[in-house]
Amino acid sequence: MSVNLPIDSLLANRYRIVARIGKGGMAEVFRGYDHVLEREVAVKVLTDRSDDVCRRFLLEAQSMARLNHPNIVAVYDVGVDNNRSYIILEYVRGKTLRESNVKELPLEKAIGMAVQVLEALQYAHAQGIIHRDIKPGNVMLTEDGAVKVMDFGLARRMSDISNLTHSGQIVGTIAYLPPERFMGKSGDRASDLYSVGVLLYEMVCGTLPFPLESGDLVAVMYAHVNDRPKPLRSLKPTIPSALERIVMRLLSKNPTHRYPDAASVIVDLKAVQTLLQRLPGNVVEIASKRERVAEQEASEPAGAPARSDEVARAEETRAMGDLSSSTASGDALASKTFTAALGRVMQGMMSARKQQWREAEDHYVAAIGMLTPLKHPTELARTYARLGGMYCSKMKSSGTALPSEIAAAREYLHKALPVLRERRLNADVREAESHLRVLESLKSA
Repeated sequence: MSVNLPIDSLLANRYRIVARIGKGGMAEVFRGYDHVLEREVAVKVLTDRSDDVCRRFLLEAQSMARLNHPNIVAVYDVGVDNNRSYIILEYVRGKTLRESNVKELPLEKAIGMAVQVLEALQYAHAQGIIHRDIKPGNVMLTEDGAVKVMDFGLARRMSDISNLTHSGQIVGTIAYLPPERFMGKSGDRASDLYSVGVLLYEMVCGTLPFPLESGDLVAVMYAHVNDRPKPLRSLKPTIPSALERIVMRLLSKNPTHRYPDAASVIVDLKAVQTLLQRLPGNVVEIASKRERVAEQEASEPAGAPARSDEVARAEETRAMGDLSSSTASGDALASKTFTAALGRVMQGMMSARKQQWREAEDHYVAAIGMLTPLKHPTELARTYARLGGMYCSKMKSSGTALPSEIAAAREYLHKALPVLRERRLNADVREAESHLRVLESLKSA
């Protein structure tokens, strides 16, 4: 849905619309001019008028209005005009980090940008507000090199989290979300810090810790929950061990093993900055090897599985947009259903890994029921293939091949293959064909 707001029109008899500059999941953004205060502004107008989205839009305005910090985009006004809900924001000249292609920045610059993001979060957290959607598209780099965090559209008052977080609803961007969010838990300060860790990892290594492989959203969710990211120095040996230690701590699976607050991260990052300035071009050693190993071991649960073959086998690609853009429709209900379905697929994968076959089957079947009416053929085909593969794993594990399970597995795999082949998802095709060969051997036996 688009906003019918022509260029040069007036909003609220005060804000002249100059140009359309962007569109998100539930709003369009325009460059405007405030005739009362004679200044440029950004005008954010709601496109979706459902009750839930309107409530989130109001919460965004209320949250941002309480924040006054040089590293946070300011909110000036909020209102309704001709049945259009709008927010008037500070107009920032510059680009988002996503638009700026900031991978593999010089270390000092990357650290400095992360520090500014953390200073914004430190201030917001002190006001009782968490962001919940830190990612390159929500961080502006101004023309003079300053960083401004924007779009608190997913922010919540910390005291209200338990009432506003819906089970199975995953919002934000897959590549930057912490593991607890995929498990249906609400975000907190530690969740924001995890997202900063992902952002910093990407800036200094040139890749995400868990890249979005071949558009497989569920594989990324699964990796965030189960897999350890590659240490930074294994990708780029010139990275200081102290910086690696900081980022790996931010990316701890257990929120209690991350930093206690943004201020603590800032202190450690500024120490790295200082040593980089004193020893340009050299590797800075702050933590001893024993200290780093101890912290990494403490940050992970015992017996954490290795990085899954499903994620590792594909070539690394840049993460793609919001979950909302991955649905066939921008409708808020469809987006919520889609993300809930992905959550059920991931739970099915985890149950299958534990050989809890009945639970895995229930999760996959539920996901198929959610995905079928959404017209998202790729994820539906992958879910069919995973369910067929689960039956194969179950039969191999038990040594019992029931005709009904062989027939069900064949049916699901044959449903999946045409779409996987059409989309040229070669790794998925090879795996599905491998499962079919297993079925043939079971049948002949």
